[in-house]
Amino acid sequence: MTVRRIVGGLSTTLVAVALLTACSDSEGGTPSPIGQPSTGESPASSSAAPSSSADPASDVPRVTEPLDISVVKQDPCAALPESIAAGLNLLPGVRDSIQQGPYCKYEYDDDSGSIVNVQYEEPFSNGLADVYARKEALGVFEPTTVSGYPAVYADRVDSRSEGVCQLLVGMSDTEVLTFYADLRPSTSDYPQGCAVAEKTAETVIENLKGGA
Repeated sequence: MTVRRIVGGLSTTLVAVALLTACSDSEGGTPSPIGQPSTGESPASSSAAPSSSADPASDVPRVTEPLDISVVKQDPCAALPESIAAGLNLLPGVRDSIQQGPYCKYEYDDDSGSIVNVQYEEPFSNGLADVYARKEALGVFEPTTVSGYPAVYADRVDSRSEGVCQLLVGMSDTEVLTFYADLRPSTSDYPQGCAVAEKTAETVIENLKGGA
């Protein structure tokens, strides 16, 4: 992948602020679910009760312009069709699924082994409120926005120095998409995983709006 196409337009300051990441020991480039207890209990059944996104006292930002992500829920690879992925120097997506829901894996086209995943988070039926409810248990939690949509860099372990980043974006008050980047040292984007995750999220949002 000629990774400058992904991160070249981002400022150094933005990249530095965004460098919050996911667990780097996830097998096969699969993101580790945030806030999952060591017992293997799923995030959806965590003892930390999710706050309501409708609660006016909550600090969870609302999604003012919800996006229809039904096509991504049916096929996560619809998030970045082949023609759009190619513009980011990514190979066509490959669909897979884990406990937290279906995802699409996009490999860099530079033979580095770097990947970007796009995943619909099925357990988070309260949207980003379910992420905020787990923030005290997370090693990384930094709210941000992506193309005007509320988002959070969040995960149990901060592995930004290893090129790994997980970004969760609220598509509506009840739906979340996760963008997970796992970059290898042999790619020129390394270790800017969060910049890559953010650029991917921006591209997906543009595609869902019909502008990509």
